[in-house]
Amino acid sequence: MKWGRGFAFDMLGKNWAEVKVKALTPFARWLMEIIMASRSFSARCGHITRRLNANQPLTGKLLELALNIIDEMNHRGAEVDAIREKIRTGAQLTDYESHIMIDAILVGKRLE
Repeated sequence: MKWGRGFAFDMLGKNWAEVKVKALTPFARWLMEIIMASRSFSARCGHITRRLNANQPLTGKLLELALNIIDEMNHRGAEVDAIREKIRTGAQLTDYESHIMIDAILVGKRLE
């Protein structure tokens, strides 16, 4: 294992449990936290996408995350409010609403 200058970047594809965190510099620890947080968020967005594509209601933390993503939007219209209400109640989204949520809102949030 290389502990040199590019260590944090060498560890991107490795199992994080194997990393000796005490040996890392503060910058490398910070970088790892940023990378893990973005991977985690992206994975949770993927879970939301899969549930919506399968017409399954969102529950628990996924429901909370989806509602928070919609609530954080700056420009919301009546359509987005209707999508939020359907997601909150567990009602099935139309194809158009599902497209807006998956391809516009979630992708836009991932790119932020």
